Amino acid sequence: MRVSLPVGLAAGAVIGVGLVGMWTASGYDFGTARQFGPAVFPFALSALLLLAGLGILLEGSPPDEEPFRLSWPRGIVFVTILAGPIAFALTVGRLGLVPAIFACVLISVLAERSLSLVRTLVLGAVLAAGCTLVFTVFLNLPLRPFIW
Repeated sequence: MRVSLPVGLAAGAVIGVGLVGMWTASGYDFGTARQFGPAVFPFALSALLLLAGLGILLEGSPPDEEPFRLSWPRGIVFVTILAGPIAFALTVGRLGLVPAIFACVLISVLAERSLSLVRTLVLGAVLAAGCTLVFTVFLNLPLRPFIW
């Protein structure tokens, strides 16, 4: 199995984030089987990240892959994918969950040029409604949909 440098870096980053997330979540209460604590969701998500990183590493690089070269379009994709969650983190406490999800979607979608503005707004609305339902209703997390 041959792993190129970009694939190895990507796998290492995903595995690292998964391990840090698992370590951080282990400091919270896991709760019981009937009443999950605040550690269950981030720990499970971090475990999935760890598995995804291992999958990236095991998949390796295709044998006929060209050498990796950072170009302007690849750099834009990289920046927009990172800027989306950063925008979410900066706006969720100030504006609420729904505007934070919209900010994350509107910035992250810049990496994919095939989505129209209407599809982007529909995607943001569906994700905002779904996340609000899951996090505030089902998981009962103290996240307000809007902060006025």
